[in-house]
Amino acid sequence: MREKHSRKNSVITAAAGIFCAAFIFLSVLPAPSRAQEGQMQQEYLNAYLNSINTLQNQANKYLSNIADGVRQAASRQNNTMRQALLTEGKKIIAAVLEELSRMQPPDELRIYHTKIIDMFIYRNLANNALLENNPAVAERFYKQGSLVYIQALSELKRVFESYSAPQNVIRDLDKRIAYENEILRQMR
Repeated sequence: MREKHSRKNSVITAAAGIFCAAFIFLSVLPAPSRAQEGQMQQEYLNAYLNSINTLQNQANKYLSNIADGVRQAASRQNNTMRQALLTEGKKIIAAVLEELSRMQPPDELRIYHTKIIDMFIYRNLANNALLENNPAVAERFYKQGSLVYIQALSELKRVFESYSAPQNVIRDLDKRIAYENEILRQMR
């Protein structure tokens, strides 16, 4: 069980690296023929990916710490602490979802943005199931969230390919997608 949770934490950390690579890639995109318009679009894409990256990193940091606390509380059979931590996790996810709903993604990244929202919705449903002391349901929602995250990464890859991203960026995304698929396979 601990190994599964540490994999989830490593998934969270590795996801941050993908978004950093995405940000770096978009910052070196060549400007289109309408230089000024292209520069503004590039800056918009960079700002969006930077915002998403920051939001996810912060949320994942807090949620990872909460997950560790929940595991400790459960091992000590401290249900009061476990419930308090899960309630705090619910507040964090709600704040993330609210922030995501306020963001206006670039047209190219709307599908990706929707998938990221869906991932957090599944995390919220998993958290709610844990609040109701139903770990089997929570695990199903967590798996569904992982699947949606893989779809988000695939969409991000598609967008990068449409911008003729360098092959190392595409390979990094391919590796990340393969890693996420392997984690998901191990959960089944």
